[in-house]
Amino acid sequence: MNTTPRFLFVALVCAATAAFAGDDAGRRPWPVPLGQAVSSNFCEYRDGRFHAGIDVRTYGREGVACRAVGDGWVSRVRAGSLGYGKALHVMLDDGDEVVYAHLAEFMPALEDSLAAAQRRAGRYNVDFHLAPGALRVASGDVIAWSGATGTAGPHLHFETRSGDLAINPFRRGFAVTDRERPVFSRLALVPLDPAARVEGVLQPLELVPRRAGGGRYAIADTLRISGRVGVAASVIDRLNAASGRLAPYEMQVWADDSLVARIVLDRFAFADAGEVDLLYHAGANRARGVTFFELYQRDGETLDGREFPGGGSLPAGPAGKVHSARVVALDTAGNHAEVTFRYVDTPAGTGGRPPRAGPRDPVLAPDLAGAFFADGFAAVMDTVVVRAVELAGRVRALPGGAGGDTATVYVTGFVRGGAGDVEVPALGVTVSVAPGTLFGDGVVFVTRAQTEHAKTANGLVSVGDPVRVGPAGWVTRRGFDLRIEAPGCGERDAVYRFDDRKRTWSFLGGARDAAGITARSTRPGVFAVLRDGTPPWLGAPQLAWPASYATGLPVAEILVPVEDRGSGIDDTRITVTVGGRERYARWDFAKKKIVVTLRGEPIIGPQPVHVVVFDKAGNQSVADATVVFDSR
Repeated sequence: MNTTPRFLFVALVCAATAAFAGDDAGRRPWPVPLGQAVSSNFCEYRDGRFHAGIDVRTYGREGVACRAVGDGWVSRVRAGSLGYGKALHVMLDDGDEVVYAHLAEFMPALEDSLAAAQRRAGRYNVDFHLAPGALRVASGDVIAWSGATGTAGPHLHFETRSGDLAINPFRRGFAVTDRERPVFSRLALVPLDPAARVEGVLQPLELVPRRAGGGRYAIADTLRISGRVGVAASVIDRLNAASGRLAPYEMQVWADDSLVARIVLDRFAFADAGEVDLLYHAGANRARGVTFFELYQRDGETLDGREFPGGGSLPAGPAGKVHSARVVALDTAGNHAEVTFRYVDTPAGTGGRPPRAGPRDPVLAPDLAGAFFADGFAAVMDTVVVRAVELAGRVRALPGGAGGDTATVYVTGFVRGGAGDVEVPALGVTVSVAPGTLFGDGVVFVTRAQTEHAKTANGLVSVGDPVRVGPAGWVTRRGFDLRIEAPGCGERDAVYRFDDRKRTWSFLGGARDAAGITARSTRPGVFAVLRDGTPPWLGAPQLAWPASYATGLPVAEILVPVEDRGSGIDDTRITVTVGGRERYARWDFAKKKIVVTLRGEPIIGPQPVHVVVFDKAGNQSVADATVVFDSR
């Protein structure tokens, strides 16, 4: 049988306990001399990727000493305005690699190496490796000081790695005291193919379990299912009162005392980090502050720590038999919680929920190979469901089943081999998928976006109508190309994607020609061609003298207020000269400042400062000032 992923392109014009116990290393020193509190843990969701470590709390402070957690040598140094910010990697003698990120300052020897690398590169952003053993560190040595570079608030991002694998630090000797159980907030039963039903309809059913005490929860009703149905759970973990809303370490689904699914968040390969949307439901649920773990097998996933007997669906049959099921969540300390429920296998089409849901009813958008619902059920009821019959190229509409208004569906092609283009002339949109991009069979649709998305502000001007590419749960390995026709587009025009959570437009850019713009996106959503003709705002350069964390001596810093509310600052196109000599500037996006650190340089008296900044659309701003340096 041919298992090559195939994809159906559709355009809508009207759319109303631990698997890796042997890996646990001996207890290691905590990387900062503060209480063992974390705000985020391993494998939490980040935008299109897994969180690769833990975020160690520094309680709003910068300059907390970061210590070597074992004997080893510094292997890699990074500096950037975004991402990890200032970061260093240490290879421990036992073979593990640890990473410290968002740092304010390195130990002096590393600051010297960083300055030399920046001079060679002619820019602030650098990433370089040190020769093995060239810079040794001993356990307990202060090697850096915490900060907030590349992030919005002070903390230490800390990782443990082995080769190209990110490994859960709690399983590599950095476990913390934890007496708190995981907490369930919701459970969902999810149809896994177009023939499946939950309570008689092809729609995920969300349930709020009743807390019974002692980490036990229960669903009182006996639920009716037919066909392949999986389980999704909204669950968090906490270490203590100071911790954030963390991801659990392990989740299990059992039915009639047989294992249905088991997921362990112990490790992942960085090349597979994009598979995060195969575990966390990638729909609109995150926009309303609810995160679901999908506890069933997804096409094409390659991550370790997954076990799905029978594909992870609840065992059905015989008809009328009542089955007992439970969902279990555990943390690395062994604390656990569980939800129990009962279900019965019933023929499809018998019974069912009311045909219309309330507008505020929380409902998961489905994510089925070969089926879609436009905009999710919370927005569109009674949506036409489109599926490819046996994925053989024939398509028919199945009205109803979703529970209001219908959508007009235009089928534009069925693409085999997991790649192809679809043109939607009515919308002036082309979506292109390259070979190897898809995890499995599926559907993509294109619609006109709601008019609210056309609203722009802060200097952005709409060049054309926004469009939505969906469904929200569409997951790709390397993204897709999106071409939007925009005749006569100018050099300040670009493709933007609307961020539903932040309610702002994010710059994607794109290649322009006389007829339109082609941009690449890693995820579906609402897109538009917008024009940014407003340059960034620059304030007057200012002089500050913060103390070095390493020496306690004052260090001169030039601070330049900067803000851009359109396309955003281009951190690779910032130029600052002091006294006619070019310096290497960091953009602090959280504090809205350009920062130039003049470490160890004897500058005295009045000096001209010249600042040039570009935004991502190419608009330029310039600021000049004279700054007087004293002899401190």
